[in-house]
Amino acid sequence: LTERFLARARRVSGFNNPKILRAFELGTEALLNFTAWEKFDGRSLRRLTQTTPLGPRSAMLVLVQVAEALRDVHFEGGCHGRLNPSTVLVDDEGSVKLVGFGLDPRGPVTGSALPNAAWQAAFCAPEIGRGLDPEPPADVYALGALGYCLLSGAPPYSGKTAVEVLRQAADPEPVPALGDKVELPAEITALIDDLLSKSVAERPEARTARDRLEAAFRLLD
Repeated sequence: LTERFLARARRVSGFNNPKILRAFELGTEALLNFTAWEKFDGRSLRRLTQTTPLGPRSAMLVLVQVAEALRDVHFEGGCHGRLNPSTVLVDDEGSVKLVGFGLDPRGPVTGSALPNAAWQAAFCAPEIGRGLDPEPPADVYALGALGYCLLSGAPPYSGKTAVEVLRQAADPEPVPALGDKVELPAEITALIDDLLSKSVAERPEARTARDRLEAAFRLLD
């Protein structure tokens, strides 16, 4: 457990992106593990949207920043692994910081009796549900699920258990089109649908997703 804790902290400390919460110091003292993080006055995206739903413009701005962080993480050979609204912090100015790197995305599945397990599973890519280790395309799927949730008010799939949700994701049928649920520019809904492709090979890379999100964001001016 100690080694896993320190390995996760080291992984985060190696990323140099302003959209990622930085770990300044880490270690073990008196049998206690510790990490000193940068100060950031933000709330998790999940907590924020429970009281103040984001409009399309604010939602797209969050997605652009998340994609920017993922772009750099993937470029450095890393992977977030468990992106969802609980691992995205947002402050009052709309600035984003990612947290939760290295957490096991199968936690919601293997611990299906845990609170919110089914909800967390809604942001897991189909391949994660099949037992594969998280790789960059899984982060891209999670980015799409995050966008789907912010723009429509609910993630792509829901159910009583994590396994039920992941079975829906694993079904070869495409995710229900976002354009059937909300009225937004076609460029935005088509992009979210692309991010949520069931085929790993058909999902865009994070850098492409970031550029397309920024271009789509401008359509809302």
